[in-house]
Amino acid sequence: MGLPLLSIILPTFNERQNIIPLYDDIKKHIERLDINYEIIFVDDNSPDRTIEEIKLLSVKDKNVKYILMSRRFGDQISLMAGLEHASGDMVIVMDSDLQHPPRYIPIMVEKWEAGAEIVIMKRQEEGHSSWFKKWTEIIFYKLLQKMSKTPIFSRFSGFALIDKKVVHKLCMFEENEPFVRGLIGFVGYQKIEIPYREDKRVFGSSKYNILSLFDLAFSGITSFSEKPLYWALYSGVFATAIALVHVLYVLWERIFGDIPELGWATTIIVVTFLGGIQLISMGILGIYLSKIFLETKKRPRYIIAESNT
Repeated sequence: MGLPLLSIILPTFNERQNIIPLYDDIKKHIERLDINYEIIFVDDNSPDRTIEEIKLLSVKDKNVKYILMSRRFGDQISLMAGLEHASGDMVIVMDSDLQHPPRYIPIMVEKWEAGAEIVIMKRQEEGHSSWFKKWTEIIFYKLLQKMSKTPIFSRFSGFALIDKKVVHKLCMFEENEPFVRGLIGFVGYQKIEIPYREDKRVFGSSKYNILSLFDLAFSGITSFSEKPLYWALYSGVFATAIALVHVLYVLWERIFGDIPELGWATTIIVVTFLGGIQLISMGILGIYLSKIFLETKKRPRYIIAESNT
């Protein structure tokens, strides 16, 4: 029996300056291990020509593979493309901005050799200075854990080692909007969590702004919980109850009160409140309906423009 094969999947988007430092750091730590390896870069059609740096590496090192998407599909779909093309007995998924430190790779492989089927890297300290991002992330995971019946790992930023048999199960999911961090919790298997300290980004800037973070949060919530639909129902019941109380109040004032005619302020408040509840409910329903719409089309999840895998 030969040496085990490790696949490292690195989704990239506008990370040209980070490619060489990341590769060098990964190589330094992999060479300490008695294993074979492949490094798979999945470029999400970066406009900064990240793919050119990756192609140069693949010429120098036959263990470097690449997948170039035909257009931008998003990091979650890029990650699924990498999983579907990985050949390793174990697969490590990590960001390509060097905030997921390659120095933890030997520890992850050691846990796999000891029998762990999924190694979850749990972030303890952030490599960014944004307190807003930190606390919104904490709140999101707490909320998702409360709402979902699927185990969701807190402070899990997508840095993990996954056994081959688990990768095969993950590739069975054909969702058009996969939330990979949630799918890893859904499939089960033996998991172990390891705390780590995230490094600071040296080159470039984060591809997640506030809007994209909210998009990811909504994708995760609507993929693994139906509770927002119930919340829409409950908010409608609550709004109806408020309106009924107001009707009784108006009737009381008309019959027994001294006020001959109530003002417009209360009417405007009630109408605005009910309108807000209706719009929120319609928005929640719209998100779920759009997911159903995308799934029924059966379009390919992604299109590869070029690959050497």
